[in-house]
Amino acid sequence: ESGPPPAQTENARKNADTSVGGESIFWPAQKAGNKAAAAITERIDQDPDTEVKKKAVFALSQLPKDEGVPLLIRVARTNSNPAVRKQAMFWLGDARGRRGLEVLPRDVKDDPSTEVKKKAVFGISHSAESGAVDALIDNARNNTDTSVRGESIFWLAQKAGNKAAAALTERLGLDPDS
Repeated sequence: ESGPPPAQTENARKNADTSVGGESIFWPAQKAGNKAAAAITERIDQDPDTEVKKKAVFALSQLPKDEGVPLLIRVARTNSNPAVRKQAMFWLGDARGRRGLEVLPRDVKDDPSTEVKKKAVFGISHSAESGAVDALIDNARNNTDTSVRGESIFWLAQKAGNKAAAALTERLGLDPDS
């Protein structure tokens, strides 16, 4: 597999211009896979600009053959920037299938940020995996954060349809306000 030109990877590593640095992160991921992962994760870990970090997270989601999934999981669980964790949660749910669905429910429970938890619920709702509805129901029933329970019910309604969600909400005794 041929990688990106070395200059392009180096540009992704070092360019301080947000628009250039962010764009230069994306293109190596399209062809280089693991060869570009080091440059991408370096930008996530070291760049001070949140927008560049978010573009780098997107680039991880575009690595071929799900090579970026372990790195997305690491970012979702350990990055100190909630906006970056939210971006990783979105891409884990939206594009990573079963592996994303295995990760997100734990993160809904464990992340210290309510906004990140809500983004993980959103990611679950965008999963095409059959267990996504069950994960939303579990969060609607059991999450200790009322806003996360409400978010779970909302996305359950979107995924299952309003009528089905209303029936589920009534049948399961779910109340987002309690």
